[in-house]
Amino acid sequence: MTTAKEHYERGGNALPRDLQQAAIEFTEALRLQPDYFEAQCALGSTLARQGRHAEAAAAFARAVELRPDAVLAHYFLAGTLSGLGRFEEAVAQWREIARLEPQDANAYLHLGMLLAQLGRRDEAIEAKRALVRASPALAAAHADLAVALCDAGRLHEAKAEFEAAQKLDYAYFDNHPAEARLFDKCRA
Repeated sequence: MTTAKEHYERGGNALPRDLQQAAIEFTEALRLQPDYFEAQCALGSTLARQGRHAEAAAAFARAVELRPDAVLAHYFLAGTLSGLGRFEEAVAQWREIARLEPQDANAYLHLGMLLAQLGRRDEAIEAKRALVRASPALAAAHADLAVALCDAGRLHEAKAEFEAAQKLDYAYFDNHPAEARLFDKCRA
């Protein structure tokens, strides 16, 4: 009799050439051992690679249930939910990642982008402030916050963040002309 681990290994060996066989093997591993976290994540990734995003989201959600503290499972779920247009659910996942890993700049970056996309300006600004706290030496973090502040009409605060970005990377605005124009607007 083949064990769950053997099916999991077969699934891994089938990747990337045979996604269908890999999904079958991971599914069988989970039938034999429903709490097999690694197989659950592998199934989700395989389904996503097949373009079966709704099923992938369900697999990643199950992985999160199995290990609520597994940041990577939350990452997979958040990205898949975003891809499905399920933005509110994705926001919840990014918030959970930020809670689990308070210094994870990517969590704040994605959270801020989604909140801005949803029109939740003040929450987006707070997420971008958290991004700056997590990555204070990253010029792009300050510029991202500055753009959000500028969009909110908070030009004085935006100017300070643009200046912080420029102080960290003097040539930053040479490579980001749209942000440079906003910086000019704030200085006017």
